[in-house]
Amino acid sequence: MTQPLKFEVLQYSKRIVIGCAPDEQAGPPQEVVFDVIAELPCQPRLLMDVWDPDFDYCLLTDAVDDACAAPQVKILQEALAFDVVSRIFQKSNLVERVMVGTQKTERYKDTRSIGFKLELTRVEWQQLRADIDAELAKGSNKS
Repeated sequence: MTQPLKFEVLQYSKRIVIGCAPDEQAGPPQEVVFDVIAELPCQPRLLMDVWDPDFDYCLLTDAVDDACAAPQVKILQEALAFDVVSRIFQKSNLVERVMVGTQKTERYKDTRSIGFKLELTRVEWQQLRADIDAELAKGSNKS
């Protein structure tokens, strides 16, 4: 069996307001560094020089950009990473697995970063998405 192809964007840096502490939400944007890896099946066309490739690295950076620019308040790196994963799976049916790592580099003194990693297959993501939607629906029914 041929191993999947891995498309990577590493150390992609964004400045966003994120955090659950009041000073994080009120303060200046923090640096969040993203590592994103998408696994695709090994297909000949993905290894050929073509002007119109079936997969583009910009899909990965666009998913990060769009998740960071989304209007909702960003509290946790975990939710932000899941948003990036979701956007990648929604934009490309070729993607079979996604790993997203986040690192907040400015939160704690004497610490290079605090971070989170999430790795999901498409099937795992679909189930988790359904579970999250169910939890959100329960929460809105309590209001």
